[in-house]
Amino acid sequence: MTKVFVIGFNKCGTTSLHAFFRASGLSCAHWRLSRDRTLAGAMFSNLSLQRHVLEGFSGFDVYSDINHLSDTVHLEANTLFRTLDATVPDARFILNTRDKDRWLASRARHGSPTTGSFLARARKCYGASREEVLAIWSDQWDRHHAAVTEYFADKPGRLLVFDIETDPVDKLVSSFEGSFQLDPQHWGWRNRTGARAG
Repeated sequence: MTKVFVIGFNKCGTTSLHAFFRASGLSCAHWRLSRDRTLAGAMFSNLSLQRHVLEGFSGFDVYSDINHLSDTVHLEANTLFRTLDATVPDARFILNTRDKDRWLASRARHGSPTTGSFLARARKCYGASREEVLAIWSDQWDRHHAAVTEYFADKPGRLLVFDIETDPVDKLVSSFEGSFQLDPQHWGWRNRTGARAG
């Protein structure tokens, strides 16, 4: 069965996409595999041990929010798209995106009672000021979007670029016709940060 990897950054509708696919009956992994094990951490751990990138959790249809940030390490497993493409047969990819400035603002506001402020963790992890962290994120965004676009340029049908602020859900539904039966009625915003979608 086709596997789908959501390879945009967090705060680009990853939770909304996760909820949509799950409500449509798909098996979905989002951010954490367990209380103390993130998807990103597990993927990088597998690779460091020369295992298949999905070893131990290959039974899911959709993988989203594949980042891990602590006070000491920041892992963006969305950058593993080349490895995923090479080792997962028939994989499909979604580059979920939005206006970059609004993404930066949303990410800077992101946090929860259990994990704390995303920006504060990033500042501690990078040893950087707020302005320096935002510059790092902006550069990561530009490089990742350029790399994904270049890599999939000659692989038609493998990548869907989905702007969560402007694209209709029908674009998502029609892209996966023949692979999944997706119900547009299940689409909606989840996990907004402040007044805007996150």
